[in-house]
Amino acid sequence: MDKNIICIRKTQIVNEKGRAENKECKTKFSGVVTSNDGTNINRRPDGSLVSGAINIVTRFNLVAGKDGRDSDEICWHGKHYFVNSVDDYSHFGKGFIQAVCVLKPFAGS
Repeated sequence: MDKNIICIRKTQIVNEKGRAENKECKTKFSGVVTSNDGTNINRRPDGSLVSGAINIVTRFNLVAGKDGRDSDEICWHGKHYFVNSVDDYSHFGKGFIQAVCVLKPFAGS
């Protein structure tokens, strides 16, 4: 169990001037993190692209982007991931989910 996973959730609020403004909310949560497919380096003619994914089993409510909401961003061990899908894992206990998270592309890739 890792108690230092960070969820970065982006929401939109209306500021005092009546304009939409993006806001980031960071929340620490606990979960069990396992490798989904490891980290892969795909060679391309113009360079390499690093990709990878992790699975997180938790009771924290993660969002995979729906109904006009962005997917949650996960920060774990210095790397950033996007929540790609969320599955019901209630067979482990009430409220448990498994989130598949894909490595966030580096700037410029």
